[in-house]
Amino acid sequence: MDRQGTHANMVPTSRRTVLRVLGIGTVAGTAGCVGSVNEFLESVQPHDYRRDAPVDDPSAPWPTLGANPQRTGAVRDLDAPPGDSFTRELTPVGLYPQAQPAVAGGTAYIGVDRRTTAHDDTEFSGVVAIDLDAEHPSQPVSWRAQDEEASPPLTPSVRGRVVFAPVGHGISALDARDGSLYWRNAVGGLTPAVVGDDCLTADSDGAIALNAVTGETRWTSEQTVAAPAGLAVVDDAVALACGDGGDGALYCFERADGTTRWRYDAVGESYATAITDGERAYAVNTDGILHAVELANGKQAWTYDSGGSSYERPTVMDGTVYVASTNGEQIAALDAASGEQRWMRHIGVGSSSAPVLTAETVFFTTSTQDGKRLFELDPVDGTEHRRHEVPENDYKSIQPVIGDGVVYLVAESPHRFQSCLYAVQ
Repeated sequence: MDRQGTHANMVPTSRRTVLRVLGIGTVAGTAGCVGSVNEFLESVQPHDYRRDAPVDDPSAPWPTLGANPQRTGAVRDLDAPPGDSFTRELTPVGLYPQAQPAVAGGTAYIGVDRRTTAHDDTEFSGVVAIDLDAEHPSQPVSWRAQDEEASPPLTPSVRGRVVFAPVGHGISALDARDGSLYWRNAVGGLTPAVVGDDCLTADSDGAIALNAVTGETRWTSEQTVAAPAGLAVVDDAVALACGDGGDGALYCFERADGTTRWRYDAVGESYATAITDGERAYAVNTDGILHAVELANGKQAWTYDSGGSSYERPTVMDGTVYVASTNGEQIAALDAASGEQRWMRHIGVGSSSAPVLTAETVFFTTSTQDGKRLFELDPVDGTEHRRHEVPENDYKSIQPVIGDGVVYLVAESPHRFQSCLYAVQ
């Protein structure tokens, strides 16, 4: 189903929802009370209360940025593509690739901005649902949720039947089956992390927690931030990395109420999403220095120079942190507790994506003038298992997404002025 123009078909706010938000059980049928309710509705115009989202069990295998709310980039139980794998093109996904898809239930959900392409009738901005098992590969799009304004092409998050997407200004909760709208709140904008009934995001006002079922704002942190890059969430804490020159910092907020647990200024300018393993938060700055910070108290555990400027987050699994410099020539594995280097491999190229981890393999993409390559390394010693060629160049390496026996990645074609979603399987 091709779902477009959700904002053009808004339904009125339900009386039940208004009463729940107001915290009252009845509304008398008087002109005065009706006027008060109407005034209230006007005051919450940026928040479209339509229907409750059925947030249920988490989706798999890669339902959000970095695979999970901690943004670890680790999917332990999935397999790598076979040695005789091949690469196939699935669908165009816009001119400027910036986001990895979220993969759940045989569907890939990706935020796109096609307003600048103007080459065909697919020009739009919003969220696209791509059937990864489509019988007709030429028509893999299941539905699309269009926004009236240009949307940042970010990664959605999926929980069960709900797609939480940064569409336009704010967060929308969409039905995963057809893209219809559950609710929208015009706050936040970063790729959300959905944990329990919390949908956590951020904007310049700080970290923000929404009710994942209704979309209502639970709290906004008192601490405002400059150029938030991305957040990671564990049971009791929210780690948020921010950029913007000298105002860059790594923050930790209490998940319960948004109060500031600590602020770590030493990270400086950072445009890479923070990650956490539950003990430490990790953030890399634009100079390629990786900072490990104790989640409990904000004290620096260690730092590591990745060897080049960096705009990509690290990844972590089983006590090992993996980091690649965006414009450097190396990828390294570090002890998560001490920062001691376990191995380092020179990759000899101009750019690299954030690594992706399974129990048996470290994946990452590189880009050169000769093309784009997907590498598979051994997580223990960094030896190369194999590499896969992708038949297009690109100008920005995007972290691959792992399915079972398949890797999905985005590459930009210099010939068609269009980026595409590919499957290596």
